[in-house]
Amino acid sequence: MFHVEHGAPGGVPATPGAAWRRVIPGAGPAARLVAPQARAVLLLAVVLLLAGCAGIRSVRLLGPGASGLERVRPGVYVDPAMAAPQRDAFAADLDAGRRRAADFYGGLVSSPTVVACASMACYRRFGGVGRKGVCRNGAILLSPDGLTPVIVAHEWSHAELAARVGQLRTWWRVPQWFDEGIAVLLSRDPEYTEEAWETATDNGANVPALSELESLRGWLRVTGKDGKTKQLSYGTARHEVAAWHRAAGPDGFRQLIANLRNGGDFLESYARAAKPGNRPACSTWNVPAETGPVGARDGSAAQRRIGDAKPPRGPGGR
Repeated sequence: MFHVEHGAPGGVPATPGAAWRRVIPGAGPAARLVAPQARAVLLLAVVLLLAGCAGIRSVRLLGPGASGLERVRPGVYVDPAMAAPQRDAFAADLDAGRRRAADFYGGLVSSPTVVACASMACYRRFGGVGRKGVCRNGAILLSPDGLTPVIVAHEWSHAELAARVGQLRTWWRVPQWFDEGIAVLLSRDPEYTEEAWETATDNGANVPALSELESLRGWLRVTGKDGKTKQLSYGTARHEVAAWHRAAGPDGFRQLIANLRNGGDFLESYARAAKPGNRPACSTWNVPAETGPVGARDGSAAQRRIGDAKPPRGPGGR
């Protein structure tokens, strides 16, 4: 169970602005930020502007304790309105969801802040989009419907992939369908089964090309307003990634992550990670290991690298 920990939020400097006051040698008094820090602040500002109002509100995730939430364990904050029985249940579900992510990745290197809301008003106030949860600004934000092992594991997968590959590389070089497909697969979400996907796609006859699911914009378009056609996005991503993971195995998954972290091309790394003997006869990534990468059904993804001329991808929310 949780016990409220009083005091300043973890990770917040005792003196406001203290972490920023590193003077560049030879610079004037106005130059208070070192170049890497300035670039990081500028990048965050651009991303928040691209994300719109929800992105701006999500700045509160950088210091949830200062925005009225209660810290119940290191890195975990809950809505003060959350009743004791619900807190106890969430504590168990949080641990269960974290274990699912750890089991799939073979351990965790990420430690995102977790913010749990007892109302949709709280969820929206912290920049929540969708109905259940979102991962952004190094934090996992959960709505009342997202306080489950499935959603915790799903959002933790996003945090873990970004931590292992690098946030910028994940934005620029990892397609949305892979990031979401891994998250749906490891979370064991009962909403996205093979049977549900087959029903939604007429046994696979009406499947969107993976190239339509690469960017956040394309992903949201296929998902539809209020998630009406989410089996075509989340379900297709799970279907594709599940088949690939069966062929690649845990070793292939880890090798793909290592290649991406070292700047490798996603499509080529994705295709090569699947062991030739395990590839299905018909697959979007079924190419001999000695040849180049393949792409989606229409081939468009094979003709260009994932990261070319794409804006940073924010979370789509669930």
